[in-house]
Amino acid sequence: MIRFIHTADWQMGAKFTNFGELAPHIREVRGTTARRIVQLADDRNADFLLIAGDLFEDHTVGSETIDRVLDALRETSIPVLVLPGNHDPLRPGGVWDRRRWQEGPENIQLLKEQAPVILEQAVLYACPLRQKRSRRDPTKWIPEKDEHCARHVRVGVAHGSLDILGKDVNFPVAPERAYEASLDYLALGDWHSVYQHNDRTFYSGTPEPTSFDERDPGQVLEVEIAGPGAVPEVRRHRVNCLTWIAREHDVSSDPEMTELEQWIAELQTPESMLLRLRLDGVVDLECAQRATQTAQELSRDLYHLVVEDALQTAPSEEDLASQFPSGPVGRAAEDLLHITTGRVPSGPGREFADSDPEVVRRALQLLYAAVREVET
Repeated sequence: MIRFIHTADWQMGAKFTNFGELAPHIREVRGTTARRIVQLADDRNADFLLIAGDLFEDHTVGSETIDRVLDALRETSIPVLVLPGNHDPLRPGGVWDRRRWQEGPENIQLLKEQAPVILEQAVLYACPLRQKRSRRDPTKWIPEKDEHCARHVRVGVAHGSLDILGKDVNFPVAPERAYEASLDYLALGDWHSVYQHNDRTFYSGTPEPTSFDERDPGQVLEVEIAGPGAVPEVRRHRVNCLTWIAREHDVSSDPEMTELEQWIAELQTPESMLLRLRLDGVVDLECAQRATQTAQELSRDLYHLVVEDALQTAPSEEDLASQFPSGPVGRAAEDLLHITTGRVPSGPGREFADSDPEVVRRALQLLYAAVREVET
């Protein structure tokens, strides 16, 4: 039986230039995440730690970034197996040739060759990358069977995109490579979300988020395999220090605005959250001011807040009637206004007099927005 931690896409040294003064701290936090992963490997009595590519963001990372990684990896004595990915491929003069890296702990092994790596109870089939982009499948070389099949658990490790998207992808990996090559487990990197393709093929995702568009990042996988041919048992462990959330919210009505405020009140650990909040809807000036105040208050509690204001501001109900042109549109607006104020329209809108005033108010605001759009 073997047990190991599968992780990938640490992207150490990522610039995060859009975050200004926060960028150095976001980079530094990733060192804490690295130490959490190492501690988890020791706590779970893992036989080794497997990093499936993109340990570093690129070959220009500073010495302090390499030191941050090595300081974390020094905290364990188990083997740490590192695969070069497409962000940090093997190339002369790259990060792997730096003296700091080469003088790192002896338990770190860089997987530089397409060749079996014999461990105590497993054989690792490494698929290192040597360039940033390619249409070649890095796993194609793995033999279907060899002399290690009977005695060892067979684990493949690669960095690329499963060829299931119906379009050109970078380093396409055959979707059923694990079965075609008689692998007990195929550890993949490149996709930043945890993804299980079949019972032997997994992406671990990135352990620390890198953007608002990733789906449920911040995890690593604990993999346990009873023996050759056994189906792996895979457990997820959350390790991220920061949480990135993207949320869209329509605040066109009081109930919707209240719903947003309630969601904010229930946030867990906002001090470690980066939030991208898009506010949408057609609102009056009072609601717009309320939304702005809410965002300002939220900004004080969060690690970082980005507000995308897509609100369309409409005048108050009392002023709406004068904002519409004469004719059918103006008469329709007048009928809608009567309903919102509890009066029965005298025109064709009479049949809608018992409609929900909130729904009618929203219709009035949308009609106003449509008229303004035509005018502009």
